[in-house]
Amino acid sequence: MLVVGRKPGEYIQIGDYISVQVVKSSQGQLRLAISAPADVHVIRGELYEKFMGVDGGEQSDIAEPRHHAPLGTCHNLGAIS
Repeated sequence: MLVVGRKPGEYIQIGDYISVQVVKSSQGQLRLAISAPADVHVIRGELYEKFMGVDGGEQSDIAEPRHHAPLGTCHNLGAIS
């Protein structure tokens, strides 16, 4: 897992087509802008876990990556409320 520090206005690049920019950082919260192709599903972690039926449980400050089905299998995400 790569852990990086970024300030508002800075970004990271993932491959050629995905970028994640820090828009705002305030009181322990981040607001991110994610640019990705339309065929790449981007979803908040807690919604992904709900959709996939994963028990979130308690997480440490730096959570270990979880191995789930590829996001491409989440084609009905609009049904999550």
